[in-house]
Amino acid sequence: MSLHILSTRVDTFSKQDVRHLLESWLLKGGQHHIVTLNPEMVMWAQKDSEFLALINNSSLTTVDGAGLVLATRLISGTRPSRYTGYDLFHDLLFIAERDSKSVFFLGGKDQHVAYRAAQRLKVQFPLLRVAGAASGPHILLEDTRIVIDADEQAFLLSYINEVKPDVIFVAFGHPKQEKWIAAALSRLPTVKIAVGVGGVFDYVSGSIRRAPSWVRALGLEWFFRLLKQPWRFPRILTATVKFSIAVLRERSTLKRPGNT
Repeated sequence: MSLHILSTRVDTFSKQDVRHLLESWLLKGGQHHIVTLNPEMVMWAQKDSEFLALINNSSLTTVDGAGLVLATRLISGTRPSRYTGYDLFHDLLFIAERDSKSVFFLGGKDQHVAYRAAQRLKVQFPLLRVAGAASGPHILLEDTRIVIDADEQAFLLSYINEVKPDVIFVAFGHPKQEKWIAAALSRLPTVKIAVGVGGVFDYVSGSIRRAPSWVRALGLEWFFRLLKQPWRFPRILTATVKFSIAVLRERSTLKRPGNT
């Protein structure tokens, strides 16, 4: 099932249904781009038509963020399962290890994060086939357009194609990671699933501490991040206050006579 919040497609599949999709996509042909959607990304899409189209044309969007769960409930009356990028990442690793599929880690907070994450994950998933890891090219964001050095991009794509991964996890942060995947996926023929995972490598590698489970259960991970990283305030303001106001306005519009 899918619905739209602020013109952005939100898929409301259960976690079990998503896992079945992941298993099927890894066994069959085709290429699939997964977007782990959160309120901040929805708000970015309001000013970036290319990003909005990219989300709406992706193979799957998952509900990553308590605010998006609440917004879905307000707009449609349904309560989707929250499926964070962190959880999706680990579920996909479990499936890849079990089915002997290879994975590639790209990006992260600094040039060593992807490598450290890969090393730690080999302890948790000892049979996991890690095809490779790389920090990735330097990507500039000019207004809403990403700019990548052509030589760096060509070298990276050549390396990825040489190691032939089935899955690629991209951690450039939005919208860079989604735009990079959209531009590069067709040039990576062995990749069946590509997913942007934001700061997941930072948590896995130990570079950044994740919020305690009880904080996450209360939907207050954003507040924990704000305490640890005050520079995030403008982003968190967008993901909480501005997003909430926009959703309430949309709900009010939908409730007017003549609207459905």
